[in-house]
Amino acid sequence: MKLYFTFFLILFSLLSHSQIVQISDMKFKKHLIDLGIDLNNDGKIQVSEALMVKSLFINGLDIANVQGINSFTNLEEFGCQNNRITSLDIFKLKKLKSINFSDNQLTHFDATGLNNLELINGDNNKLVSIIVRSSPNLKTLTLRHNPVQPTIDIRGLTQLEYFDFTGCNLVYINFSGTLKLKTYYW
Repeated sequence: MKLYFTFFLILFSLLSHSQIVQISDMKFKKHLIDLGIDLNNDGKIQVSEALMVKSLFINGLDIANVQGINSFTNLEEFGCQNNRITSLDIFKLKKLKSINFSDNQLTHFDATGLNNLELINGDNNKLVSIIVRSSPNLKTLTLRHNPVQPTIDIRGLTQLEYFDFTGCNLVYINFSGTLKLKTYYW
């Protein structure tokens, strides 16, 4: 009986632990709690609490890491500008429509699988790799003042209306299939 009780306690602690969003950046976690996302006031963010958030803005908070953001799978708007973020793994945010990660330290941005994205703003980063081709609803793409690779592939972004790469080192851009493009700068 004692063995079953011990097994039950271990199993319960493992299951309870897996429902907590793992957030390593304390400034990020504190801001989430300050926003009232921690509904049960336990000082932690449960997955069920993260699922209730549709818009999240963590701008100018000196955050270096947004580990745990993929638990916010109902997020439609995400702003994390003016921080120290070097990596932005958002592949599970399938409902995301708008992202602003300007003024960070990102070197890579990959929007693969984010089919609902309509707006990407990533000005003033250190981007050298940008993958956006699989964002069929993308209307606005601004990545000003980034040392991006000499070419970027935006072919097939049929909804793209606004494109701004001012201050970047682009040599060649293929606009094939960007039928709605009205304004572009580079």
